[in-house]
This record gives sequence, structure tokens and C-alpha cells, in this order.
Amino acid sequence: MKPVLAFVLLIAAQPALADSLTVRVSGVKEAAGQIQIAVCDASFDIEGCPHGASRAAMPPGLDVLFPDLSPGRYAIAVYQDVDGDGALNKNMLGLPTEPYGFSNDIGRFSPPVFSEALFDLNGDMTVEVTVKPLFGGG
Repeated sequence: MKPVLAFVLLIAAQPALADSLTVRVSGVKEAAGQIQIAVCDASFDIEGCPHGASRAAMPPGLDVLFPDLSPGRYAIAVYQDVDGDGALNKNMLGLPTEPYGFSNDIGRFSPPVFSEALFDLNGDMTVEVTVKPLFGGG
């Protein structure tokens, strides 16, 4: 086999480059329910968030590792499912009643805009998301 062809075949056999993302969830006030984390690449709906994790809520927070992500643009959505019903509870006006947060700390005073939560993953990194209730609890 020619040396150049052997080199090309060796490179082609290598696994695709992958990065790891650590989501650092802070602001957890009580050990109640689960922390739900979604890593999204297209939108904040279920189809746009192919990577997710659920962990027991632990004050003051926790780190969750998402290994082997392709380099690219992502956004993170997190909420604390305090009552364990599997959903972000909302009041009659549709406002969240459980602690939540997004990457880049968006969505505090208006609905979250996906493009404003995006960040570039190009190498291993940590992104902090603070969960807090909409009203009170600073």
C-alpha cells in the first residue's frame, strides 16, 4: 500500500471529533424533585433538544456532563421539577411556578428567544445556568 493512501485510510478510520459539555446548575434552594436539563441545537421544543438529563436536586447545585457532543451551536434549558410531575408547572397566566433558567441567563423578563441562548461549543467547556423562580427567591 502506498504511504499516502495508508495515511488517508488511517485518518478516515479515526472517530469524529467530539467535545464534552458540563452544565453547571446553580441556584438550587431545596433538595426537592429533579433537575431537568435539555441541550438544544435547533429550538427549545422536544425535537430541537436531542440531549437531556435528569438528576436529583441538590443545593446549592450540581454539574452534569454531556460527553461526545459534536462541535457546534447549542442552547441549554433547565428547570427544577419540584413536585416530580415531569413538567414545568405554570400558573393560569402560563407563567412558570417552578425554578428555571437558560444559557446566557435569558428569559427572565420575557419568553426565551432560542437565538439569544446560543453559545459555541468548540472544545470541552462548562456553561453555568442558574435556576430561580420567576417571582421571589432572587
